[in-house]
Amino acid sequence: MDTSTHDVSSHSATSRTPKHGHQSEEVPRSKSHQDKIREMPQERRPVRPAAPFFVTRCEARLNDAFFPSNGLTVAVGQLIRQDGLQKIWDSILLRCEEESDGTLAIRVLIANPDWEQLLQIACVRSRPHDPESLTPLACNLDHEDLPA
Repeated sequence: MDTSTHDVSSHSATSRTPKHGHQSEEVPRSKSHQDKIREMPQERRPVRPAAPFFVTRCEARLNDAFFPSNGLTVAVGQLIRQDGLQKIWDSILLRCEEESDGTLAIRVLIANPDWEQLLQIACVRSRPHDPESLTPLACNLDHEDLPA
């Protein structure tokens, strides 16, 4: 941050002080803070785009006309800059589906344009059709790479 100072006066301020009782000579006087103007740099903020910063998208796999869903994907995108261009990137995905054994799973996935695969950061499972299941919800927070 530039905090340069500039002298407001056009001449140097001096004062007369006696030197050992002899003739007085001119000695420069130090400048007070009132004699200085401190210029603060102006911060340059980038112009914000008119486009939205965040976007959500929801896709349901329907199996009849009354909208019961057998699967659901929710994507949360955010504005990024890549290769000099701004675009919306789906960075968080929620994939909800029934697995082959009847288990219902919600997967929380992270997507990064620099990664080749998705990263699963959480999976929450339930087995509502299994009367012997003693766990209402099973939460797995192990990180796991998944194909995109």
